[in-house]
Amino acid sequence: ADRARELSLRTGELQDALAEVAANRLKALAGQEALSRLVRSPAFRNDDLSAILNLVIEEVAATLDVRRVTLWQGSVDAASITCIAAVDEASTAAILGTVLGAGDYPRYFSALAAGEVIVADDAQTHPATREFNQAYLQPNGIGAMLDVPVHVGGRIWGVACIEHLGGARRWSPQDIALAT
Repeated sequence: ADRARELSLRTGELQDALAEVAANRLKALAGQEALSRLVRSPAFRNDDLSAILNLVIEEVAATLDVRRVTLWQGSVDAASITCIAAVDEASTAAILGTVLGAGDYPRYFSALAAGEVIVADDAQTHPATREFNQAYLQPNGIGAMLDVPVHVGGRIWGVACIEHLGGARRWSPQDIALAT
């Protein structure tokens, strides 16, 4: 009986591992399909930067299955960043033009200045993002964040913020790879 239970457990672990491999493969394919849609878009042929930015963040939202993605511009070693593009089913217009100041969120700006991706599976407790709890995370129902510095000309130009609405979310290595 013990041997049968052990084999059953191992079979379950193998099934879980195979399911994870299949899910990762599907995410990789979704990322390739999104990239293909992007390069075929008329926005790229017309050099319409605003349309390109909106198209990119819409594809990121769809590929990573999130309802909110924002793009912020500004030197992270400066005093602030400004939201210049957003995909959010509820409040895109409300967030555009929002300015975040380094004085209000010093840990976040310090993490961005380091140039690394901020992987906040639980944004309300992560050291770099918990400063946003009262003013941003809780009012908007954001449980997890994946923030990617955007580099232009060898320096940080801004940040793309991928935000999961609801509770915490474990960002997979594939999610992080697709975001970067």
